[in-house]
Amino acid sequence: MEVLRQLGLEETVWGHVPPSEHWRRFRYCTSLLGDDLAVMDHFRTEEFKFLGSLSPCRVAQLSQPILENILSEAANAAAESSGAKVLTGHIVQDLAPRSEDGGVNVTIRPTNGGPPTTVAAQYVVGADGTRSAVRRALGITSRGEHDMESFASIHFTSRELGKRLAKDRRGAMLSFVFSPDVLGVVVSHDLRRGDWVIHAPFFPPAQSLEDICGTEEACIEIIRQCCAPMSTHKGAEDDPLRDLELHSVRAWGMHATCATSFAGMGNRVFLAGDAAHQFPPSGGFGVNAGLVDAHNLVWKLAYTLQGKAGPSLLASYDLERRPVIEDALSVAVDNYRRGLLPARAMGLERNLVATAVSMLGQGGATLPWAGDLVSGMLTVGKQHLRSPALVKSRVKRVVEEDQDALPLLFPRTDKGFRYFPEAGGVARPASSPTSTPRDLSPSEFWLKPRLKRGTQTDIALGTSPGQALPHAWILERDSNLRLSTIDIISAQLPAYTLLYAMPSIWRPALETLHQKYGKAKTDRVLRGVALVPLQSPDGTTGDTGDFKEAVYVYEANSPWEQLREISERGALLVRPDGHIAAQLAGPSSSTPSASPRDLSHDILDVLEELELRINCN
Repeated sequence: MEVLRQLGLEETVWGHVPPSEHWRRFRYCTSLLGDDLAVMDHFRTEEFKFLGSLSPCRVAQLSQPILENILSEAANAAAESSGAKVLTGHIVQDLAPRSEDGGVNVTIRPTNGGPPTTVAAQYVVGADGTRSAVRRALGITSRGEHDMESFASIHFTSRELGKRLAKDRRGAMLSFVFSPDVLGVVVSHDLRRGDWVIHAPFFPPAQSLEDICGTEEACIEIIRQCCAPMSTHKGAEDDPLRDLELHSVRAWGMHATCATSFAGMGNRVFLAGDAAHQFPPSGGFGVNAGLVDAHNLVWKLAYTLQGKAGPSLLASYDLERRPVIEDALSVAVDNYRRGLLPARAMGLERNLVATAVSMLGQGGATLPWAGDLVSGMLTVGKQHLRSPALVKSRVKRVVEEDQDALPLLFPRTDKGFRYFPEAGGVARPASSPTSTPRDLSPSEFWLKPRLKRGTQTDIALGTSPGQALPHAWILERDSNLRLSTIDIISAQLPAYTLLYAMPSIWRPALETLHQKYGKAKTDRVLRGVALVPLQSPDGTTGDTGDFKEAVYVYEANSPWEQLREISERGALLVRPDGHIAAQLAGPSSSTPSASPRDLSHDILDVLEELELRINCN
């Protein structure tokens, strides 16, 4: 949401977000209109309370197609205003480096079968999904956990069902349905529109999509079993599914994989989003990670194309993002294991089915009894569900008492990551490789989660290089408008921000740079911003000097006092994506003030280390 806030799209997104009452819970139930086994309200967790202090943005749920439409409209508007062209309905056929200038020739062809076209590009970003043609053209492979699970995904709508659940205050983002007749996860995209997707598991190679829901009648039966199995008057006025409309059925496989590199062709071609990584849905990291990929990359491309940065800036994309993704993947896999704990409490042992399917995959899948064996194992396992009192007590203990089931919120993974702590915020190879997803045996994979509960609130906030600028509420001095510290960065785009509390120290240093390079050139790369106390200790207005640029103030006892980590005489250099590039100590209070020329040299030294150039065309 912070990325969307920076793009000016936060309010647009909130115009489409369903009421939180409709999605704040996970339900474990016999069906959507049946009995609850356990309910987890994620807005009553420590993670939710903690996350509220980390960001000015609220947690939101929005279906991916709606978000994609919002982003597409924004991209088209930006293209129109800048003279760019958005071309849809094409796929990448080939990539070839150009020897004369180092660029890339991209051959694309229309999906309707028209002739191919070659586009001469300086850089290419492959954000073309899990089956990325760009990734294949680069010869980049992925590693991690493949085919963790297979599901039949059944998309349907029923406004009447949504109305019934909203009226009964039984809305949930996810409803895990356990009954002797069906196992499935029902995802509510929007109760108001009655927009739903059911994910029903099946087990290749012993089972196929056709075995589970090969006909429309079979799909509708799964929908009824998951939602309203007791409704006997199908289509009648009291039938909660009387307006049921089936839209699509498809198979999808769950993977937890990461590309071995996010860049190719000498950092001329990059991978982002699902082309670079595939997450299991346990955590909702996929879309968020893709947005942050783009957030990390696009300003680096702009700086390089404009001559404001050297080649190491683009090299930092893979070096920064891939370790973060690998860490998030380990959390997502662990979350998925955690999501299986309620089923285990009911006697549904996923590892037994996995082991049987693995053995069948060694040659027995073609035997006519393979599917019957797996179906029989599931039938036997579901017999435990015929003892509702016992099942409910076990699930309630895991979900509500121990709170050891699938979480919804992940503050540390979403907000607490840091780019290159070993390198002081400058992109260099990590001193030790981050652990990566690895292939596990079926029996090993389904073991108990390894991450301890509570680690998602274990975040060291601050302004060390590589960390994101922490959130604190501040005021714009002239308008008295309440903002977040992260809004400071948005207002200075696309430049780096030099953030300081004493303009009398740092403003002369910036003026020295203005005199040397010109104000226009300096402001394209670096802009100064003052964040000063509302009242200084002696009761006078904070030290704003003759500063004519943006000035923000923070009130007494503001968290910013502790979060900034540097003295009031120091400064922070913040990247356009909001991550700290460097801390500048400034002159000591016990020694004479450094000259503006000396401080300007300190700034230039940091910019040089980052390979940033002020004196560019």
